[in-house]
Amino acid sequence: MTALVRNGEILLLKRVKPPYAGYWSVPGGKIEFGEHPAAAAIREFEEETGLSAEFKALRGVASETVKGAEDAHFILFFCELEWNGEGELKHSDEGECRFFKLGELDKIGMLPSDFLMVKEFLLENKRSLPIHEIVTRSEAGEYSVEIFRGGE
Repeated sequence: MTALVRNGEILLLKRVKPPYAGYWSVPGGKIEFGEHPAAAAIREFEEETGLSAEFKALRGVASETVKGAEDAHFILFFCELEWNGEGELKHSDEGECRFFKLGELDKIGMLPSDFLMVKEFLLENKRSLPIHEIVTRSEAGEYSVEIFRGGE
C-alpha cells in the first residue's frame, strides 16, 4: 500500500474491480517472490498511477482479516512515497486516480480500512519503521543466513 502526499493532498485510486469496486483507496498490490517491500511499493504505485516515485518510509504494518463470502488474510505494508517529478498521472485498469485534500477523506467513499490506516500511519502517528532484509538458505538439513541488512 502506498501513500503519496503533495501540497496537502493524497493520491487515491477509485477501484473498478471487485471486491472493492467503487471505493477510493490508496494504490498498492502484491509483493512478488523475492521482491523487497520498498521496491514492490514503487512498482505497484507506478503501474497503477503512471507516476514515478521514490520510497520515503515504511509508516506501518497491519494484519487485515477479511470475513465474508471469500475469507482472506493480508499483511499490509503501508509505505509513504515521494513523487520524483517523472511520469504522467493516468487511469489504469485498476481505476481512476485523483488527488484529495487530507481533510475530506471521510466524505469521499474511501475504503474504510484504507481510511483508518491513512489516519493512523500518515496523519496521527507518523513514524518510520525499519525494513530489514534477510536472505536464508536451507539445504540438506542445514540452515544459514546469507544476507542480513539493517533497515532503510
